[in-house]
Amino acid sequence: MSGVPKNAKAQIRRWSPIIRPPTTTQLNSSDKVFFKPTELRWSASTLEQIPIDQKTQLPEVLFLGRSNVGKSSLINALLNRMKNHISRTSKKPGHTKILNAFAVGGISRLNKSAELLLVDAPGYGYKSRGEWGEMVLKYMTERPQFRRAFLLVNGQHGPKEIDYMFAKELGDNGIPFQVILTKCDKKCSPETLQKRLDEAQSLVEASGASGYEEIIPTSTLSPGMPGISNLRWAILNACGNPLTQEKVSLKQVLANFEGAKEKFQEKTDAMEFVTREEDLEAWEEKKIGEREAVGKVIEAGKVAKREREAAAAAAADAVMEEAVSVGEDGIVANAKTTRAAKRKRKRDEASAAVAVMEEAVGEEEVSVSPELKVQEEVLDESSSEKPTVVRTGGRRRPGNRRSA
Repeated sequence: MSGVPKNAKAQIRRWSPIIRPPTTTQLNSSDKVFFKPTELRWSASTLEQIPIDQKTQLPEVLFLGRSNVGKSSLINALLNRMKNHISRTSKKPGHTKILNAFAVGGISRLNKSAELLLVDAPGYGYKSRGEWGEMVLKYMTERPQFRRAFLLVNGQHGPKEIDYMFAKELGDNGIPFQVILTKCDKKCSPETLQKRLDEAQSLVEASGASGYEEIIPTSTLSPGMPGISNLRWAILNACGNPLTQEKVSLKQVLANFEGAKEKFQEKTDAMEFVTREEDLEAWEEKKIGEREAVGKVIEAGKVAKREREAAAAAAADAVMEEAVSVGEDGIVANAKTTRAAKRKRKRDEASAAVAVMEEAVGEEEVSVSPELKVQEEVLDESSSEKPTVVRTGGRRRPGNRRSA
């Protein structure tokens, strides 16, 4: 294992007040994590081939970028394997065809648990394949251990159109990512570096809200490898490593509280209070004027309301009068029509009754038998004479039987 490289100052671009730069102690602590033995933990060409370890759910970060952007060299520099490469480098684009995960902070054969997994993804662009992009996108959207993607951009040439497209794809899917400039060595002048930083910032801002507002230029060839320690710190910060959490003592908490208390007291003392009599009179006059103005506005509103109510009442009375006049005429006409109809109905009923009676009498005369007519004639003739008693035969009663 090579010696520990010295930290070199890097021109890091941060445009968010929330992101605080790490201290020298924090950078040294992050270097110690990456200097520990490392190993290739797994390789997979599909998401289903990734082994599932329920015991150690290590957080994972993904390195991706255009073909031949320098991912393998950067990974070797991060893991302190510049002489004994753990990630194979090649000048031919499209050399990496599968996902390769490297353990950081410990290896399994020494029974030392790792801190995280650093995943190397196939490059996009020249000599790339469509199924590689689908696999990488599926990994970032479905892998629960995934924390952040580090998008590598060539610092000598700047972001290309395909970089903007890929960053937009990350932003549309809500995938957190951070831009890292590679190959920022002697060939990249300070003016060129500032231009590349501006272009990278525009790339992050155009992609949406998922881009991390920090850009780290790196170099694996310059002395001290500037930016590498800061990138290590950013990786640990993305994975939520306890080293990135600031330890605050009780003494510091109390000091911060006292400072805040003093600032609050200063602001309180600087506030203007009404203490003098003339200020109090002026304040009362101002309040009285405000109340009078408010009273005038309220009174004007009441007058306008009364006028609207009076106009509405007058309109309603006019409508009611018109309705009443029309209603009276209609009632008189309806009454006359009703009386005439009743008289006509009674006449029709009387005529119908008379016709029914006449028809009934005629039918009765027709239905009388000849015998009845003869009897009626006889009765008519004898009505003038003295009636005679005619004894008819019949059975005698028992009490009137004559003796022999």
